[in-house]
Amino acid sequence: MWGTGSFVKSSAEDSKKEFSWSSLVLDKNGVASKAWQLEPQSSIIIILNKSSKVVFVNEGVLSADKIKNHL
Repeated sequence: MWGTGSFVKSSAEDSKKEFSWSSLVLDKNGVASKAWQLEPQSSIIIILNKSSKVVFVNEGVLSADKIKNHL
């Protein structure tokens, strides 16, 4: 969405400060989005365990039900 870039960047920076162990990818030019074959204007959450095994993937909106069932 036009004009929201600085808000998204600021929000990501704040999240990184609060959750320093997490990784965030801001993909202004769509390079990662294309490589990961994401839908336009989408997001993806990938959670790995300590062995780097994928334990959860969510593309798009994260519903309250998904949060409840995967905590």
